[in-house]
Amino acid sequence: MTLPDIDRKPLYYWCNALGEINVPGTGPTHIGTEDDLPKKAVEIYQGPFQETAWSGKSYVVCFDAEYGIMVTWLYEEEDYPDADTLREELADIIEHIPGSGDYAWYFGKNTDPLGHELFMFFNEDCLGRHNGELGDVIMFYQDTLYALS
Repeated sequence: MTLPDIDRKPLYYWCNALGEINVPGTGPTHIGTEDDLPKKAVEIYQGPFQETAWSGKSYVVCFDAEYGIMVTWLYEEEDYPDADTLREELADIIEHIPGSGDYAWYFGKNTDPLGHELFMFFNEDCLGRHNGELGDVIMFYQDTLYALS
């Protein structure tokens, strides 16, 4: 398994991990409302995102022209200075978790001021398959990835 680079595809965060809505063209201190969101983003924000908002790691996004939820895990550069080795280790871990191939996985080198990130993307089809159990899926991967890394 290979973890592709997250920065090779367009990504827009419609809300941050706290659920605060981002509006294109406004400053970083502006917090929008649901009325500012595109229809597909509203459906995800009001539905599946509410199952995951507690995690502090999930975002409503438009990724490569698809709406969905992006979940992130941070690996601080201080603890993981070699991003390429980290990418390979995470790919190996994910590859051996039953069912992990059902999700889209990406890696970001220095995508956070503190280090590198692993990204898991749930597009609309995937969200539909996991209706009502998305929080459990995220918690399973959170526990598994941090325990094995």
